[in-house]
Amino acid sequence: MWESDSGLRRRSSSHLNGTPRTAQLEPTHHKSDYLRFFSCRSEQLGCVVRRGLVPVKQEQMMPKEPDTNAHPMNLGHAITLVSSSDSLKECEASVRVIAKAWMDSHGDSIIETALSSSSVIEGLLEVSFISKDDEVLELSISILAELVARNEIDRQIVLNADPQLEVFMKLLTNNNLYLKVAVLLYLLKPKAKQMLSLDWVPLVLRVLEFGDQAQTLFTIQCSPKSAAFYFLDQLITGFDVDRNVENAKQVVSLGGLRLLVRRLETGDTQQRKRAASLLCICIRADGSCRQYLTVNIKKASILELLLGNQIRSNGCTISLLAELICLSRRSQITKFLTGLKNEGYFNTMHILLVYLQQAPPEQRPLVAAILLQLDLLGDTSQYSVYREEGMDTLVSALENNSNKKVQERSSKALLLLGGRFSSTGQPLSESWLLKQAGLDDTFTELSAMGAPKTEREEKESEDWMRKVTNVLLNSGNKRLLLALSKRVEDGTPRLVRACLMTITWMSALIASSRDANVRSLACLVIMPRLLESLNCDRALEERVLASLSLLSLVRNPECYSKLFPMRKESIAFLKDLARITWTAKELLSLATIGSTSSFNG
Repeated sequence: MWESDSGLRRRSSSHLNGTPRTAQLEPTHHKSDYLRFFSCRSEQLGCVVRRGLVPVKQEQMMPKEPDTNAHPMNLGHAITLVSSSDSLKECEASVRVIAKAWMDSHGDSIIETALSSSSVIEGLLEVSFISKDDEVLELSISILAELVARNEIDRQIVLNADPQLEVFMKLLTNNNLYLKVAVLLYLLKPKAKQMLSLDWVPLVLRVLEFGDQAQTLFTIQCSPKSAAFYFLDQLITGFDVDRNVENAKQVVSLGGLRLLVRRLETGDTQQRKRAASLLCICIRADGSCRQYLTVNIKKASILELLLGNQIRSNGCTISLLAELICLSRRSQITKFLTGLKNEGYFNTMHILLVYLQQAPPEQRPLVAAILLQLDLLGDTSQYSVYREEGMDTLVSALENNSNKKVQERSSKALLLLGGRFSSTGQPLSESWLLKQAGLDDTFTELSAMGAPKTEREEKESEDWMRKVTNVLLNSGNKRLLLALSKRVEDGTPRLVRACLMTITWMSALIASSRDANVRSLACLVIMPRLLESLNCDRALEERVLASLSLLSLVRNPECYSKLFPMRKESIAFLKDLARITWTAKELLSLATIGSTSSFNG
């Protein structure tokens, strides 16, 4: 046994029919002469995602009669040669003989058994790596595809022989065969750990771009697009977080978004779902691409996917829609939502309503938040079944304290309704509120990523929050306030923060609300939970949000009378917090006045 530097192992064959190992016939064409290139790959595997590359021809390759200038070669002799000969010319002739025998016998099981050995498969891999003859390469690839498709052991032999897939990376640079190679590689189902090279992303994107036509490898037919989706999924989800993000950013930088958008619009249902899922991952890795996508995605394709996948949906389309709404300008969000709502002949609101009613619980909060935002584009003074269903779903999700996935999605839904995001899509509502209380580091850092907002844009954001608050209070009423209050107490960490954030930006409007019932409910339901959130064992941001919210509520005389005089424990918490935020100082000042008034009374 001998072994090449690349890790492709070569074993001496079990000589079929007693045929001895053949002597070298062509000293100038030894396979061993090529082995030094396994580890020092001199060929450049740069970005190949570009226009002008012509897909390979689709006619089925038929093996030529081998021309060895010697005696005719029988199958047993050919198998022995491909397993053990150091002559490239002999091995290429052997591949032709094996391919012809396979085709003539229609994949006879006896031939399959003879070929299903480590030595034969490793020999075929070596020929595939070394040969410059496209016909031989295609025949070798086709034989391997037939073996791998029929036998799991053969699949494992290939992956063990070429653990880092160096043979396949080289073959993928072949402009005539890369789509067929992609099919063979798809049959092998390699995992991310075998795709470590940074060259994988551009190679896979080329397959995605030009892989429209099914490829035939003897009796096997497969779409290269399916292969490309599998590889992309491995590359951007199969590693640790940092490497996944790095690969997803490379997909974006090499033009992969354009290719995925095209598949989202023109692929079959499965391809469109996978494209939506991969786009979500790319957005999360590089949030600045949202603007490109909102402009270039045909909204009808999203709605068609929603319409066709209301049952057993994996939620990728709703997740994509939710990500696209996280834009840095309120005007951009409104423009996108308006375009979605008025898309052609679709009744977007009805599609989302039906989807909402059929979706699994963990998807419903995001659907409800999107439906509510679309409804808010209209006249909120009129009754709306969409608003009623959306609000009921959102509150029900907040009331669910047993499903962690529902709670996580509920926190995302509240952030969507908050409507403030950085240029990379990070939520800014909490940071903006903390800035009002004097903690502006995070907000300044995130908002600095994009152009500063004008006074008009800031007013648009404030008008939106006011509109959302009115709808939430009028439609959600007591149930909503109770649910928010309860989740501040026992929700997941993200949901606690999202609920506190929502209560805080609603509090300013609650205090000035003309509805006495709303003001009374806020005093009874929300204030006790806010006082608990001042406790020193809570996160600083939560304590600051609670103090800001309390300061807004006490502007209402009813809330003021219920808050003061304040307990000594709460005053101690505020004194500690007063070193951080002016809101605590203001509450302490009011507490002193409240105590004096109570004493004088």
